[in-house]
Amino acid sequence: MWLFVARRVLYAVPILFGVSFVVFLLMAMVPGDAADILVPPEASKEVAAKYSVSRAWVDRLKQRRRETGETRPRQQATFRHRVLEGQEDRLAALITARPDATLAELREALRTSAALSTLWREIDRLGVTVKKNGPRRRTATP
Repeated sequence: MWLFVARRVLYAVPILFGVSFVVFLLMAMVPGDAADILVPPEASKEVAAKYSVSRAWVDRLKQRRRETGETRPRQQATFRHRVLEGQEDRLAALITARPDATLAELREALRTSAALSTLWREIDRLGVTVKKNGPRRRTATP
């Protein structure tokens, strides 16, 4: 009895591999994408709602899958370097030497064309506090 069952299982394994291979070939020969055939275009709306993205984004992703065959995220583009990169020590020294200097004066001392907001963000990134007024006491009651 066990010999019969073992023989049937051994015969079934190559048959399953053969059927899987034939189905794979048939799916590869079908024109277009199988997902586009199985999922109607109006389903983009439901997919967009499910993942909280725009329908146009879902359509672009489907188009990229059709054209390139991949849906993984693209490699991120390189970003510009910070304008004041490499001048952090000099900026901190300028602030230490002249704590009452304005942002415009600091920009002139650094000899840079960076915007004042960029300069302020760099000072904030350094963790340097620029406080012109000392702590004030409350007005005393008579």
